[in-house]
Amino acid sequence: MKRLHLFCALAMACNLSMSAVNSTKSVAQVAEAVTLTDAVDYHITGTTPFTTTGSIDIVNTEHAAIVFESLRPSQAAAQLGFIKINGVAAANGTNCQLRLHGQGTILYPYGREGSTKSSFHALTVYDEPNCQGNSYDLFGLEHSGGFMNTLTDAKMNNRIRSFTLKRGYMVTFSLKAEGRGYSRCFIAADEDLVVNKLPALMDSRISSYRVFRWNDPGKMGVVNLGNSNLQKLNATWTYEWGNGSDRGTDYECVPHMNHRWGPSAATMGSVTYSCHIKTDNEPGNSADPEPATVDQVLARWEDCMRTGKRLMTPSSHDGSMGWFSAFLDSIDKRGWRCEILDFHCYWTEGSYNNLKGYADRYGRPIWISEYVWGASWNNNGIFSSEHNRDNPSQSTLNANRDVMARIWTNLHNWSWVERHCYWNDESNCSKVLRNGNLTPAGEYFSKMKSPLGYTNYGNYVPKAPPYKMPSELTVTNNLKKGINTITWNNPSGELTDSTALQRRMNNTGSWETIATWGAMDQDAFEINDTISEPGLYTYRIMVIAYNTPTKKQYSESASVTVGGSYTAGDVMYGRLQISNDEANSATFAEQENTPYVIVGMPTNANSTTGITSQVTTVGKDNFKFIYRPWTTATSTEITKAETSDFIVMQPGNYTWGDMRAEVGTYHKEGAEQSMIGATEVDVVFEQPFDEGITPVVIAQNQSSAVTGAPVTVQIRDVTNTGFKVKLQAQDDNTQTVRNMYIRYIAITPGEAPISETKKISAGIGAEPVGGTTNREVYFTVGTDTLMLVEPYLLANSQTHNLDYAMLMRRYSLLTTTETNEVDGEEVNTTYTQGFKVRRQMDASVSFDSKTQNRYNIDGDYIGWIAISNIDNGTAVRSLDATDKAFRVQVLGHTICPSAADVRIYDLKGRQMPARQRLSAGIYIVTNGTYTTKVVVK
Repeated sequence: MKRLHLFCALAMACNLSMSAVNSTKSVAQVAEAVTLTDAVDYHITGTTPFTTTGSIDIVNTEHAAIVFESLRPSQAAAQLGFIKINGVAAANGTNCQLRLHGQGTILYPYGREGSTKSSFHALTVYDEPNCQGNSYDLFGLEHSGGFMNTLTDAKMNNRIRSFTLKRGYMVTFSLKAEGRGYSRCFIAADEDLVVNKLPALMDSRISSYRVFRWNDPGKMGVVNLGNSNLQKLNATWTYEWGNGSDRGTDYECVPHMNHRWGPSAATMGSVTYSCHIKTDNEPGNSADPEPATVDQVLARWEDCMRTGKRLMTPSSHDGSMGWFSAFLDSIDKRGWRCEILDFHCYWTEGSYNNLKGYADRYGRPIWISEYVWGASWNNNGIFSSEHNRDNPSQSTLNANRDVMARIWTNLHNWSWVERHCYWNDESNCSKVLRNGNLTPAGEYFSKMKSPLGYTNYGNYVPKAPPYKMPSELTVTNNLKKGINTITWNNPSGELTDSTALQRRMNNTGSWETIATWGAMDQDAFEINDTISEPGLYTYRIMVIAYNTPTKKQYSESASVTVGGSYTAGDVMYGRLQISNDEANSATFAEQENTPYVIVGMPTNANSTTGITSQVTTVGKDNFKFIYRPWTTATSTEITKAETSDFIVMQPGNYTWGDMRAEVGTYHKEGAEQSMIGATEVDVVFEQPFDEGITPVVIAQNQSSAVTGAPVTVQIRDVTNTGFKVKLQAQDDNTQTVRNMYIRYIAITPGEAPISETKKISAGIGAEPVGGTTNREVYFTVGTDTLMLVEPYLLANSQTHNLDYAMLMRRYSLLTTTETNEVDGEEVNTTYTQGFKVRRQMDASVSFDSKTQNRYNIDGDYIGWIAISNIDNGTAVRSLDATDKAFRVQVLGHTICPSAADVRIYDLKGRQMPARQRLSAGIYIVTNGTYTTKVVVK
């Protein structure tokens, strides 16, 4: 026997040790009282084990065992009257167990297994190395619907670091619940198994288990025979098609899945009379009734592993070794489990010598589940022309015996062959049993002494699985609850030493870790992050994997614009910061009716990517918005955060001071609201603006569909009664322009307060923006240039002089900082005077007559709307605390009275212009009845 020697490499690989192998003592018969106090296997070779004066008392119940070499378990049961277990009469299933062992029986001094304290416990696990720390042992032979059992916290889920397993048992551990994930079988065949420290891959990661009785019935089997015929042949095991059958204590029947449409893995796993599964029958053989591809077999293999049983490969046949290799390569690449190579050997005698090459190549033992000498379809071996197949002569039968004797001798001597199962359903010339009688080959077979089969050949350990990064990271916002919900898939969570959820605000500064975990076997995560301020929230997952403990790895990031909305009177407004091309959420105060959302032009962070905007859905307290990249541009990816400000308002008409606004949508005649497409339509205001007033119009496309061509919204011919609009795609875009809703805000140029602290301003740039470089647009209203504090800005072209897709990008803000006195203290205030705009043109348009004036001549006027502060020294000032005849607003160096008939004078009596930049000094503001002083610093 070489079993201990072959186990050494595995022991060293995972800090695994064995209790010392029992010593061996053999007697033909016991004729006196024997007490077993040592760790000994006490072999009795005779068919009458005891005389009337003989007896055995097993005192060393941890390790001693009795082996009946010539009796099967059913026969050995009659000898229990001569045996005691530590002074108590032996009772099978109560204080001892009789198991098939080779062609005989082994008696273990164990009671019945179970998960109660009074039961026998084969497995003990510990939460520290070297079998130290807390322990747990209430494991039985239970299973969960044919699959492995999920550990609980009490059973040390994700805490097992070492364990012991009693001789005669197998345990399978997996790293995920329900037997999923990486798994591995541990077998205590000859002695107790002690694993002082699990390998790094499994240390503190185990989440499922299943314990099995381990039988070692010897190598010799015959396919699909009943017990009486197995007894004639002195065979110890068989298999049938499907579940098989419980053959009692004297024989083992291995369940056979036989093909992928056959019994389910759960059905196979529910079989308790064997800890093995024979899987598909020759799936690579196109002549087989149920052939299958490698991928089809792999599709259910994870469920096979979940049973916890030792798994045989799908059986080979001579023409499918390529299939066989592809399957094993796929198994090892995935880090999956398959312990045994299953061969069908219809070979000439010399070809059996090839088995070792396969065993060595794949590092696994071999079961030959079908074999004879030669193949009838190849007319060789016993099926050659010199032999009569159906009515064989005595010389033919003797020839089959002589060759098979040499093959059997080799199979018994070869440690890499763990079992063999003879195929007795070929022609009569090859049979070992015919019409219930032994043939010469059968006679030889029945007289052979079979060695124990299991030698742990190859020290098989499943390959380490590839590490898979977290994926499908998403984030959504719930304004009412004040949380962001982050979800992701975690396919290798059980292989992760540490996981961290990290957050960054507004794509600036460092990443902040907001939650951490150790190894976890969850496939999906959902985490709520409480939020306290608006802005762009970006998340990513940081992991340290078991196989790269010094390397941090990061998932792709996901972002959401949270809050970002404020309320000032009838206006809600905010800021989107988006660094992806997926739908992002923004929230606002809950409304009774669904409002309209209008979004301004994007910034220019991704300067080589054409970015079009689209509102996808609007609810009563949120909307979703997406940046859709142009399909033809230097880049089609959004990798940096872009900013777009937005306004949310109920449809209708509004008046603020001298300003009027209309929030509306395109209506087709006879319809409440309608969609538009690539065909230009006329939008008619519900209420015309005054004659001579050309309002500023900002329009927004809205559709829940994000298929079709990315489009820009092109406005032109704005008048006091309406405007023209259409959706414009790039010239070479082959996608359809989908119809969309158009929401708009139209507003009188000027400015007026909309709340105690906020005002709205609107105007049209004095100069058109042409070319492809950035151009300045000032906040000009009439002849005045406004100075705004912390503006939220919407802007878009009011004309469309070139008939192809163009984007207007907000390049930067034009700002200046001045010192003002507020409540007796000097305060630095940053004022925004305007912004720079870059016109981005359709790169797919060729240079022809259509584009000959694409640069400076055909520029477009930019309209803008801003929501800004009235504070920090620029608040509205009253002339009189009790009688406010008019109000004066001071914005930096500009005086802005609320009424048109108010006049401004300097101290020399000269009238000064309103709403224009003035020199520092004291000014008199009057309407003829009331007068106040105003200081401009």
